Amino acid sequence: MQINVLITYPDGEQRCVRVGPAGLRVGRAPDNDLVVPLAGVAQYHVVIRLAHEGLTRLRPTAGRPLVVEVPAGGDAGAAIRLGGYTIRLTEQAGRAAA
Repeated sequence: MQINVLITYPDGEQRCVRVGPAGLRVGRAPDNDLVVPLAGVAQYHVVIRLAHEGLTRLRPTAGRPLVVEVPAGGDAGAAIRLGGYTIRLTEQAGRAAA
């Protein structure tokens, strides 16, 4: 199963990304899947991945990135904002993007 997200950049550019089992890594470090070069963003700020349970939840971990787990059943439209960047679930997880 996968999660499909739409990333909107501060300049308005958009990119649709399929997020696999390892998740989408977001932060200032250059090896993240989405690099957000803002002072208030950690090197490894957040990981978005498919939940093993039926709820969207945030899982803070000491000294590690925040984990956002998205259920296979949906939450389409849910968004995470970091500065001028928006990461939005575009459709139910597990459905293929056209």
